Amino acid sequence: MDLDQFLLAPRESLNIELKAWIDPSTPEGKSKIIKAAIALRNLNGGYLGIGISDDGIPLKPDVPDNIDERFHQDTIQALITKYSSETFEIVVQFGNFQGARFPFIVIPPGVLTPVAAKCRLQDMSSPPRDLVKQDTVYVRTLRANNTPSTAAALFSDWPQIMNVCFDNREADIGNFVRRHLTGLDIPGLLAHLGGQPIEPETAVVDAFMNQCRQRFLDAPKADNARDLGNGRFEVAFIISSTQERDTVRSDDNFLSSFMYANPHHSGWPLWMDTRGFQVATDRPRTRANGWEALIEDYVGNFIRPHLDYWRVEPPGSFYHTRVLWEDAIAVSKGNPPNSAFGMDIAIINIAEAISVAISFAKSMGFEGDKTYLEFAFRWSGLADRNLTSFDVGRYISPGRICGDNEIVSHINIPLDVAPSSIPSLIPEVVGELFSSFNGMAFSKNTIEEIASEQLKKRY
Repeated sequence: MDLDQFLLAPRESLNIELKAWIDPSTPEGKSKIIKAAIALRNLNGGYLGIGISDDGIPLKPDVPDNIDERFHQDTIQALITKYSSETFEIVVQFGNFQGARFPFIVIPPGVLTPVAAKCRLQDMSSPPRDLVKQDTVYVRTLRANNTPSTAAALFSDWPQIMNVCFDNREADIGNFVRRHLTGLDIPGLLAHLGGQPIEPETAVVDAFMNQCRQRFLDAPKADNARDLGNGRFEVAFIISSTQERDTVRSDDNFLSSFMYANPHHSGWPLWMDTRGFQVATDRPRTRANGWEALIEDYVGNFIRPHLDYWRVEPPGSFYHTRVLWEDAIAVSKGNPPNSAFGMDIAIINIAEAISVAISFAKSMGFEGDKTYLEFAFRWSGLADRNLTSFDVGRYISPGRICGDNEIVSHINIPLDVAPSSIPSLIPEVVGELFSSFNGMAFSKNTIEEIASEQLKKRY
């Protein structure tokens, strides 16, 4: 995670916990770190940010003088190792905000069995009170009025905990299969096992994507609107299920559930949560039985310019569009847009969209064996762009210029697909896109490696 950028607008999520300044040498400070670390580990990793208020304000005046000693990595590691039932290696990183440094304790993914506190920690009151309870499994939860918090696990939390552990075990198996069974058509096999057609009907998701695109085009733009290029990335997905469910409304609970389920694989994720943004017009609002947001930043207040629009409708229809990252970077550097298309950015966007869809559908209680996800991806404004890569070590032969202006791709995914298999699905999605650049083709291994690296990240 780019901590400097995050500190410009800090916000808690299930994978990010924020605490005001604490002293790790006191029982109270120790307990907050221990419980947060265990809870984040049980959610497959995340960040504990120190020195930030609950409402997302970096507490710069209260920065301690001995911050490096107080939050030394060895000190925090020893604390977690002493109280956690599972030994896992943490990292302490620092972000900068207006000249002040703020520590972030990074909890890694990869949990295979639920983590508990192996011994208790008491305060100094009389009689002593347990701040950390022995044999207690701590989790990140939305039980407190749909606000992320850390608490002891209840029976309702165990399905999520076990799903995370099982997914990681499946990832180990999936890596073994990919190493020893290269060439296997994993997407076709998964679709077959899921009982869904490999070539799904796309009329419904296409119609939804077109309707949302029109809503974006019709939305009034700011007076200072600036040309950020004609390239656009769009994704729409629909949750289709035979499962009987209660009525879901477009209320605060629906939006909060969606936002907090977002795994945040990038610093500016798809379906960016703008509820805490200072500019009121950037915040989501309800229209036509759905939530939607138009985010306009033509000068690059958050590192680079942005023009994003997203819409979510209950019980399960979602859309997002944004200007191409390549054009935003060009404009921020004073260069003309509409000249490049990054192959790795396309792969990253697809991987993130699929991960968000799976995470949200599961968090809403959709059953894996009764549910599948219909995706439509669209790239427009491609004509005459050169295919590039933001990895300077990746060679792309000259002359890879796009002959089409627009490419649309679809995929249909069973909900019970293991998250570790997401990278193996992406070559099917990007095949036609890349071939439109004068026949360019990348190996499955290259595409899957780019996607895998992105999905490991948590911001």
